[in-house]
Amino acid sequence: MFKSEIGTLIAESRSNLALTQDQFGRKYNVSGPAIFKFEKGYVSPSLELWLQIAKDIGLTEQVAVVLWVKSKLPKKYQGYISTEALAVKEKAAPAKGKGK
Repeated sequence: MFKSEIGTLIAESRSNLALTQDQFGRKYNVSGPAIFKFEKGYVSPSLELWLQIAKDIGLTEQVAVVLWVKSKLPKKYQGYISTEALAVKEKAAPAKGKGK
């Protein structure tokens, strides 16, 4: 099994919503078999589709893009990219428009 971070996030989100793959796919105008392929890591969603799903999951656009780019790398290089540093950076950054 290939499994990917994106696939795992999609599967967990779908499971938390108690939706079938077909039902989840309908939310994004894709088929249930497409969701299956994303969850198993056989293919990745397009960046546009992934950004829609990631927003609903609660990921920032920056983290979503990094995860998507990471998924496109050969497996042996994927470990070079960590989203943990991004999460720490986002928590530490002051909110835009505040603190003036």
